[in-house]
Amino acid sequence: MSEIVIDIEGVSLVDFFGINNSKFNVLKQSFPKLKLIPRGNKIKVIGNMNDMELFREKVDLITDFLQRYGSASAQHIEEILAGLEPTNVPKRSSDIILYGPHGNLIKAK
Repeated sequence: MSEIVIDIEGVSLVDFFGINNSKFNVLKQSFPKLKLIPRGNKIKVIGNMNDMELFREKVDLITDFLQRYGSASAQHIEEILAGLEPTNVPKRSSDIILYGPHGNLIKAK
């Protein structure tokens, strides 16, 4: 068994992991052969090297999506993991400062 550590950078950890790790649990269910240990902005991954590389690719796709659109639902995560193009993509406006509770947009006036 091998081990790698993946850094989650450039996105909000709440957006990546989800409330109560809801989005992270989708990742865990998609990779049952891997042991995934989240610590802050890092994920320690233990398992088969091929599975770990696929996991790293999917994490990169998810972080790219979050950087591009600012948020992602569990459905978006599932579609990315399945290799599909995400549907119902959120519109990103240049005046959005951040996303508040329940996905409400906080914009500049």
